Amino acid sequence: MAWLRGLQVHRGGSDPLLEAADVREGDTVLDATLGFGADSIMLALGTGKTGTVLGIEKQLVVASLVRKGLRLPGDYPGWFTDAMQRITVVRGDSFQLMRMLPDSSVDVVYLDPMFAEAVDTSPAIDRLRPVAATDPLSDMWIGEALRVARRRIVVKDHAHSPHFKQYQLIPAGRRSAVVRYGWKEAHT
Repeated sequence: MAWLRGLQVHRGGSDPLLEAADVREGDTVLDATLGFGADSIMLALGTGKTGTVLGIEKQLVVASLVRKGLRLPGDYPGWFTDAMQRITVVRGDSFQLMRMLPDSSVDVVYLDPMFAEAVDTSPAIDRLRPVAATDPLSDMWIGEALRVARRRIVVKDHAHSPHFKQYQLIPAGRRSAVVRYGWKEAHT
């Protein structure tokens, strides 16, 4: 999916994650829930040639597979593989790792915890579910993300998730989408 989304952006289109994250050339982004890395690739495209994305994945097998996959050239054009290679994969607990980071040390923090219920439009993630980290979004996790982010945090969740209201996140993307992004300025 990252390839199709990336191609759309490359051709001048938009992407709801990039709009919510408001990433800019040269930004540093922390993807606290890497998973298969599709959203990290999008964020790396948004940060441009001088930006970086740090993707944290709790599960060893997933982190290892994604780390290797991001280094394979495949049949993609250079602009796409360059973005893939700007992602650094770290295996660990993102909450614990964020606690070690200084205040305002990254531009954007992205959180996409495994949804409690499967989304019908995401069969690839359903395959990941048996080995995925299932840590729920929490006040402490949001608090650390806000502390570490210079500009903004972004949370991906079900369109009607109570988290948008609970954490005062501004919804982004199509109202009719099953999944939405919510964002919040880091220092408000």
